[in-house]
Order: sequence, then structure tokens, then C-alpha cells
Amino acid sequence: MKFCNMNDYFIEKYEIIDNKILITFLSQVVKKIPYSLENERTIIKIMQNQAKQRNESSTIIKNLEDERFSKFGICVGSATLSLYNFLFAFFENNEIIENFAMFAGVAFGIGIYYFGKQGFDAHNKITELKKYNLYLSIMKKLEMNENPHLLDGIVEPERELSINTLDSYSLSDIKKLNRRLQQSN
Repeated sequence: MKFCNMNDYFIEKYEIIDNKILITFLSQVVKKIPYSLENERTIIKIMQNQAKQRNESSTIIKNLEDERFSKFGICVGSATLSLYNFLFAFFENNEIIENFAMFAGVAFGIGIYYFGKQGFDAHNKITELKKYNLYLSIMKKLEMNENPHLLDGIVEPERELSINTLDSYSLSDIKKLNRRLQQSN
């Protein structure tokens, strides 16, 4: 999971290397444990439970959508004021007004960049949450699926799709997989 606002003990991912499972937490602390199928299944269950708990908090997406809307609103307002200042300075032949308009334009430009970046960050978090929500809703169907071609063109042949590898796939990949699951039923 690329982001989460929980504690440092939230598992981000794990890797299996040399008969060891390397667990990476959001705090970037890495813990090594011996590899066993039981340990790997336990880690996967923990990651699934963490994703479910986060997704059950219905206010996360709503708060992020509000943040995205307000940040993009500030950008539009700043762009509008910047344009107004430019036009005002253009029609007034006054050096003080021109200097003020130039200063205001720079300040608005910095504001547009800053709030635009925050808006895009909120948008990316929303997309990530939606991807995890969709994956969690189709996870059981994926496990029971017997169609060997279901993942063709979505999941690379040498990789499996799991909660651990979900960050490698886009929301549109998971939506495409969901459509295929619905068509196969």
C-alpha cells in the first residue's frame, strides 16, 4: 500500500528472499522472519485485514474528496485572480501597479503549484483506496475462478496478483479484471 494514515506497524509489502520473508512496514523498518507457507499466509491475512479496516472507515474517501475539491478550487481561484491582475496591469500604465501585478502573479503561481500538487496527491490517494476496495470485493471470486485466461493482459505471467503486489497494478487493471469476472459468471 503506497499510503495509509495508520501507525508505523502497518505492513506495506513483503518479499521472499533466501528462505526469509522480509516485511517492510510503512515506517520503512524491515523485519526478517523465516519463510514458511504458514508465515506467508499470516502476513497476507494481516495485510488484508489492515486494508479492510482502513476501507471500513467511510470518512477517509469523503475527506480526501473534500480536500481534492478545495485544493483544486483554490487553484482555479488563484488562476482567475492572477489573470485579473495581469489584465489590470496591462490596461494601467503605472509602474507600481505593474510591479504589484508581477509580484502577485508569482505568488499566485506558487500557490497554484502548491495547492495543485496537494489536490493531485489527494486524487492519487482516492484512486488507491478505490483500487483496494474493488480488489477486496472481488478477492473471493478471484480465488474460486478456474478460467486460466482471466488474468491475461492484466497480470504479468511471472507475477501473481495478491494484496502484496496490488501496488503494481492500476485501478483500471482491477476494473478490467472485475468486468472479466462478471462476464465469466
